[in-house]
Amino acid sequence: MKIQEAAAALGMTTRALRFYEQKGLLSPMKQEDNGYRVFREADIDRLRTIGALRELNLSLEHIRCCIDEAEAGQMEALRPYLTEKRQALALQYTELKRLLGLLDNLLDMDHNQKGEVVVKELHHIGEQSRRYQKLRSDWTDRWNFDAQATQYDNAVYMNTDTLRVHADYEQILDRVCQEAAPKPGERGLEVGIGTGNLAGRCLLLEAEMTGVDQSAAMLERCQEKWPSIRLLQGNMMALPLADEKFDFIVTSYALHHLTDEQKEIALEEMGRLLDSEGRLVVADLMFIDQAHRAAFIADLEAKGDTCSVEAIHDEFFADRSRLISWLEQRYEVTAAQLNHLMHLLVVRKRKGV
Repeated sequence: MKIQEAAAALGMTTRALRFYEQKGLLSPMKQEDNGYRVFREADIDRLRTIGALRELNLSLEHIRCCIDEAEAGQMEALRPYLTEKRQALALQYTELKRLLGLLDNLLDMDHNQKGEVVVKELHHIGEQSRRYQKLRSDWTDRWNFDAQATQYDNAVYMNTDTLRVHADYEQILDRVCQEAAPKPGERGLEVGIGTGNLAGRCLLLEAEMTGVDQSAAMLERCQEKWPSIRLLQGNMMALPLADEKFDFIVTSYALHHLTDEQKEIALEEMGRLLDSEGRLVVADLMFIDQAHRAAFIADLEAKGDTCSVEAIHDEFFADRSRLISWLEQRYEVTAAQLNHLMHLLVVRKRKGV
C-alpha cells in the first residue's frame, strides 16, 4: 500500500512515517518508475511495533537499539530499555504526587491567612524541592556494587574486613525476617536487595517479594538465585513504585551508604509504600549516638587500627539517636543492638497516620 493508505491504517501521519524512515527504523520498497513508497505487511507490522514502543515513551535511540528484538518478541533484550523507562516514569509519578500534596496543602490553607504566612510557605516548598533534588542527584555508587556482585555472597560469609561489618550475618538476617513476620500471601518489599539473601528468607515463608536495588549486576545475581522475586532497578531515595502498598518492608546493610539527610528521604519513600497496618524492619550499621561514635573511633586509633577508622569515614553509619528521633515523629519505633555495629529498628505507622 502507498504511504497515505499506510498512515490511515495505522492512525499515523505520513510525516511520521517519513520521519521513521529517515531515522533508519524502516525501509519500505520504492517503485522503480516513480519512486513511490510501497509499504508491505512486514513494514506495517514494524510500524505497529514502533508505535507501541513510542506509546511506552521510549526514545527513538532506544527503539533503534531494540526494534529487531522487539519484533522477534525477545523480552530479555527489551528488558533493560523498559526497566530504565519504568524507573524514570515512576520517579516522575512520585514527584508529581508530592507536588500535588503540596498544592493541596496550600489550597487548604485558611483563606484569611496573612500574606507573609503564604509567602513563607511558598518559600519553604521551593527550598524543600531543591533540597530533595540535590540530595537525590548527589548520590553516586562510590563502592562499585556492579563489580562486587559475583563475589558478594562469598565476601559477606567470609567476613574478612577489619571492622567485621558482616559478623553474625546469618543470625541478623534471621532476626530481621523474624521481626518482619512474613505470612503466606503477604506482599513484601526489600530495599537494597543485593543478591537476595534476606528476601529469599521471606520468600521461603511464602510471601510475595519485590526487591529494589540500584545495581543491575546485583539484580542479575539475585534473579539467578531467586527467579520468582519481582526485581526493579532504582534508587532508595526514589523507589520505582507508584501506588503499591506492602504488608512489610525490610532493608539490611544498605542505609549506611546514604548520608543522614538521604536516609530520611529513603525512609520517607519506604513509609509511602507501607500499608497502614504494615511493619518496616531496618538492620544496619549504626552508632548509638555521637558519643558512641567518638569513643569507638578513639578506641580504634588507640589500637593503631587506621584501616578500620578509614572504613568508618568511607561510609555513613547512622547516629541511631538521630534516626529514632526523626522516625518517632511519624512512627512507633523499637530498637535493639545486635552486635558491635549492627542495630535493629522495628517501625510501625501510628494509628490514624
